[in-house]
Amino acid sequence: MTKFVDSPIGQALLHDKDPLLLLKKWQRLERYVHSQHFVEFEFFENCVQVKHKSTAIEQPSLEEDLVVLGVLCALLHETSAHTVYLSRSESVNTGMFSYPALACDQAELNSDEPWYIHWSTSINTSVTSHVAQGKQASSQAIVDNTKQAIIALGLLDIELDKVARYLALSQRSLQRHLSAQGHSFAKLLQEVRVNSASHYLLEQSSCAAEIGFICGFADQAHFSRIFKLWTGMTPKQYAQLSMQK
Repeated sequence: MTKFVDSPIGQALLHDKDPLLLLKKWQRLERYVHSQHFVEFEFFENCVQVKHKSTAIEQPSLEEDLVVLGVLCALLHETSAHTVYLSRSESVNTGMFSYPALACDQAELNSDEPWYIHWSTSINTSVTSHVAQGKQASSQAIVDNTKQAIIALGLLDIELDKVARYLALSQRSLQRHLSAQGHSFAKLLQEVRVNSASHYLLEQSSCAAEIGFICGFADQAHFSRIFKLWTGMTPKQYAQLSMQK
């Protein structure tokens, strides 16, 4: 996990240091790879109930539960550096397993109760403005700042309202400025995602499937289609051409 969190995909999952966003991004990763196994969450204050399921008739085993839950505990620890607990109870912040201490009470392993992951964090997850926008700011400047905001906020969990708050603008005002320059938010987001993917492909440090996920595409087919629309090449062709050059 220590190696994983420093990888591009680990950095994308942990970009906001927000445990709730992390868990939602995990679900997005499962959809991206069309995983046969998936998790469902029910959120409470500083804890989440986790149901690990499968699209197959045979449901996940206890060992498979523990693999997925262990990875989630490790990722949640990275959001706050506090101890994370896995338990069979919603009401207590202790349980059968703790991370990073790796202490385990095996007596609870075979319980029929649901799984709960508990964490504590002092991180303020509210989005605040980082780019001051005066009333006289030009529409072109706002287009440039919008691109910067999309990158700063992370490509996995990006929406118009979040970017508008970051820029201290209303959604309507932001859309008006973008339209004045012949842009829409959706097209601008596509452009940033394709440019980011191009950068990763040139680095040759990640596979195309991983790059598509960390840049925010819905799945590999979506990544290939949109990338070719903008560049005239598939991600694979682009990477091969860059290697030849």
